[in-house]
Amino acid sequence: MLHTVLKYIPVLIISVFLITDICAQENRVGLENKFRLAQTYERSGEPEKAESIYKELLALQPWNQTYLTALNDLYLNQKEYDKSISLLEKSITDNPNDVNKYGLLGTTYYIMSQREKAFETWERALSLPFSGSMNYRIIANYAIQNRAFDEAIDILKRGRESATDPKLFSYDLATIYTASMKFKEATIEYCNILSHDPMQLELTKRRIAAYIDRPGAFEAALDAINQFPDRDNNLVFKELLASVYSGNGRYEDAFNLTIEIDSLSGSNGALLYKFAQEMFFAKQYNVSSRCYKFIISNYPKSPFYYDSKMGYAKTLEFTINKDVQNKNTSWKKYFVVDTTINRKYEQAVTAYKELMNLQSGADLSIEAAYRAAKIIFEKQLQPFKALKLIEPFLNRKTLSGFYTDIMELQGRIYIYLGELQNAEQSFNGAMKPAVNNGHQKNLIKYNLAKIYFWNAEFEKSVNLLNGIANNLRDDIANDALELALIINTGIKDSVNLARFAAAMLDAERMKFDSASVVFDELANDNNLLFLNIMASFMNTEMMIALDQYNRSIEMLQNIIKKDRSGIFTDKAMFLIANVYHFGLSDVPKAAEMYQNILESYPNSLYFDRSRELIQMLNNNGSNI
Repeated sequence: MLHTVLKYIPVLIISVFLITDICAQENRVGLENKFRLAQTYERSGEPEKAESIYKELLALQPWNQTYLTALNDLYLNQKEYDKSISLLEKSITDNPNDVNKYGLLGTTYYIMSQREKAFETWERALSLPFSGSMNYRIIANYAIQNRAFDEAIDILKRGRESATDPKLFSYDLATIYTASMKFKEATIEYCNILSHDPMQLELTKRRIAAYIDRPGAFEAALDAINQFPDRDNNLVFKELLASVYSGNGRYEDAFNLTIEIDSLSGSNGALLYKFAQEMFFAKQYNVSSRCYKFIISNYPKSPFYYDSKMGYAKTLEFTINKDVQNKNTSWKKYFVVDTTINRKYEQAVTAYKELMNLQSGADLSIEAAYRAAKIIFEKQLQPFKALKLIEPFLNRKTLSGFYTDIMELQGRIYIYLGELQNAEQSFNGAMKPAVNNGHQKNLIKYNLAKIYFWNAEFEKSVNLLNGIANNLRDDIANDALELALIINTGIKDSVNLARFAAAMLDAERMKFDSASVVFDELANDNNLLFLNIMASFMNTEMMIALDQYNRSIEMLQNIIKKDRSGIFTDKAMFLIANVYHFGLSDVPKAAEMYQNILESYPNSLYFDRSRELIQMLNNNGSNI
């Protein structure tokens, strides 16, 4: 009998624990629901009901800091300061070692403009038995929240004296100094950190970079760094100084100092390469180019030698891109390639071709082939030469992340040549490796959808477009949605839809005159409804591509007159604004059209872009 009873004891114990846990969970859920109800009452302007529930919750769990803070905040919002003081004093009496309660009480006094009482209350927290250095940071944070910066600085300095890790206090102090625009003092704190822990260099560089371009900050930071006696022999301080120079735009000084640091540290070009990369991403291509070239000339055995050659080639390309930006065509959906600038890119192409011949480093060689071919096709409009250049690299899909890029480029070249079957194979090939870039994957799918559209395979095209259009986070979704609408609304008239598709292909192949003829015919056919409107838009794009700006404005104004529904008016207005802005450089008219969109179409897809462009016009007058 006893044996039978003992056998069931573990089951009974487990059952008791389960029941207890279930009850605890139900109680916790009930309290959370009550707390949310109190918050709802407070937000809806019923503070008395909220107060009643907060008090009830605090009576059940007097140790709960969330309930205490909520009730105290309610009192402060209602300016019931006496209730706040009474609540917090009682809570301190119940638990005199809770430093946060002193922080809250001091805040109440500070809001009441009783500064002396606030500071006395915070000092009570700092004089508690067993008060550790962390209490200084907690109380300093309350002082900061009340913008009592001088008092917070004093508290942190005192806390640092007893801290086992004074670095934490230095970061806090530097943050306060920065907020109060005491940049010299902030930099001194960061230098103190580096003196004790050089591993903090990258973090301190980022912190200083956040304020170095503010008025007076550079001079203050320079003065602070120069105060440190080991600045001339300490490479960490030299690196910090180089970063400060860069942040202030003194790139020449930063470059020369980085050469010195790299030599003294024996990094074999590593620090110079890092600096060159930083300059490249900051679009300081001249400095970046010189730095890459210095590595190539002085560190032929560096592991960064070939990477520097690639970087140098890129700077040549991007410098030319920047130089010809005043001939910017990025605002146009279609444009005529200006091949008169092709000679400017020859030096970059030559630099890429040198890297293509590498026996090792497949990633570099295939990237070089891709970039050279891209220039030759997009800038020089020599499709066959570009295809020949990338052909030897098409079997290297397992060796480089640039295989997808090179296949996508090949597909676009085949579209330009009108070889749609080859283009389809290229885009399908580009999708075979795992494409991690979501935008790139959608772009490839969109190109495939266009090919199906041009081949009158409308159902296949729509299936692909629907998948892209659902991804609203991608910019290409709007283009996909538009093409899907063209197909779905025009499918009943497959003959004219096929004509539209053929004209669109001509546009892609830069045959703008022949495309315009078909679009014009479709635009003047009033029986086509939606296809009529889209053909009108496409025809204006052809005029814009051919620089016939006044004609395009007339056509867009005609679209606005005909569009009684107003569905396409904002798009037409945005295109007109673009033409005035970038095509005709008529800043007042462009600003007027952008402003019309902001005032009349707050839900337009073009609203945010119009606002950005108005700001650009205000800043520089004309250029994007």
